[in-house]
Amino acid sequence: MTKLLITMFKFNKILYCLTSIVLLWGCSGERKSSVADSTNIVSQDSSTKTPAQAGAALVPYKLNEDYTVIDTGAYGDDGPMAGGTYAIITKNKILVDTIDLSFGMKKIKDGAYLYQTVKSWPPDPEIDQDKNSIWGSTAEYCIIENGRKTLLEKLAPNLDNYFSSPNVIGNKIYYWQLAKVDTVGGLKLSAGQLDLTDRKTTNHYLFDDILETDDAGYFCAPYAKNDTIFFVQDNKIKKFSKDFKPYF
Repeated sequence: MTKLLITMFKFNKILYCLTSIVLLWGCSGERKSSVADSTNIVSQDSSTKTPAQAGAALVPYKLNEDYTVIDTGAYGDDGPMAGGTYAIITKNKILVDTIDLSFGMKKIKDGAYLYQTVKSWPPDPEIDQDKNSIWGSTAEYCIIENGRKTLLEKLAPNLDNYFSSPNVIGNKIYYWQLAKVDTVGGLKLSAGQLDLTDRKTTNHYLFDDILETDDAGYFCAPYAKNDTIFFVQDNKIKKFSKDFKPYF
């Protein structure tokens, strides 16, 4: 792990999210995937080399039944976006995109997946960089369905690519809806559900909050347990049935 990824600001929030669970770009608009989708994110023309280019032997492997990982490496920016591991994915030997590997590709239905893109930019010349890493960060969430890409924000109202923490549960996408109510961080928060079948969104108001952080893990990703869907934020726990009816 390079020193780009040493930042620890997310630790407390991530630990809390995990504890709660125990207790209870790449694209723009819609278009066919192409080589440009990947090379625009992890530039093969920059001085930064991927692990394969640097001589590391990465054997391509199937990420799922449709997509293959052909290269991986570390990314980071020494800032609030922190970092992680990127993966370059292909389908039928055609470059598709560069994704955040920890988020992966969450299957929505046959042929349809949700993933988060990774974008890169030229490295800071004043900072030493490991040859197996890139200077970059996560970007937009994207849905790819039968080779066609759509930005999640185009379909999901009040989605924030940084804070909404979307997740796929039971063939639907659940996420935090953030509606700004003022200019000082005031938010009206709702639980959102996107059904890709008819592209309709349902939401339920949760509570108001004031956003005073740049922690991307501030809102834990919605999750399911025993047919109950949970939205958890600090000591606030909101529950829904599997057909998205509120328990409160």
